[in-house]
Amino acid sequence: LDLDRTLLNTSLVFNIFQNVLYDRGYEYSEKLNGARKELETTGGSFDVFGFIMSQLSSQQFKETIDAFRKKSQEADLLNEGAHEFLAYLNDNGIDFGIFTYGTLEWQQEKIRVSGLDNVPAIIIPNKGKGELIGTWYQRETNMFNVPTAFGAGTYRHLTLIDDKAVEFLGLPHEAT
Repeated sequence: LDLDRTLLNTSLVFNIFQNVLYDRGYEYSEKLNGARKELETTGGSFDVFGFIMSQLSSQQFKETIDAFRKKSQEADLLNEGAHEFLAYLNDNGIDFGIFTYGTLEWQQEKIRVSGLDNVPAIIIPNKGKGELIGTWYQRETNMFNVPTAFGAGTYRHLTLIDDKAVEFLGLPHEAT
């Protein structure tokens, strides 16, 4: 399962973070939003932590993250239907995990504040989920050997749920 815009209301998370900056008196909120929009128009993943760390001292950064975590607890950060979908998967014994790309620290933080930190996750630094999944496919057995982060199981079928079809590029033809 993809994280951003699929399970997670990414816009809400970003708005909460922006509001925390504003509430703390930091004038980086608009600069942050501009930098994010510029990168995301090309399909990139914006490194919120990297940007803010370049603007604040380590103490200010820590205090900002603490405030963000506290403020995030006041909202349901998942998209509509995500709780029910995850409950369905759990109730029916369907193995699943989060497969997302972006910077490790920011993706981990979003997983944490959304309450999904009990779900196995793989975070990759670049686009190309399909290509990576393709490396799990074993043509001899027509099976996928998933990595330890997802339980190191072997599966005949994997179902990918993502808001961007481009992420399916690179999947083995035999497996689609």
